[in-house]
Amino acid sequence: MNNRIGEQCWFCRFDYRTKSLDDWKRGTLRAWSTDHEEFESGPGPFPVGVVESGETGRCHSISVEHISFSSDSPAEKC
Repeated sequence: MNNRIGEQCWFCRFDYRTKSLDDWKRGTLRAWSTDHEEFESGPGPFPVGVVESGETGRCHSISVEHISFSSDSPAEKC
């Protein structure tokens, strides 16, 4: 089974300053986990991917709905 850890992906994350989702960015999936943080759909636990940003090198907990493994950037905004 391919769990995609180590693969390149597209992701978008919640920007707490603007209270909205960012545009899609490139990163690398580092792990799968669960997060108990409250997302837009309510309190957790939620399945998440730990994604390392290709721009900053920082890791982010990203809801699985906001991770894409397509070769091209997803067309729509998150």
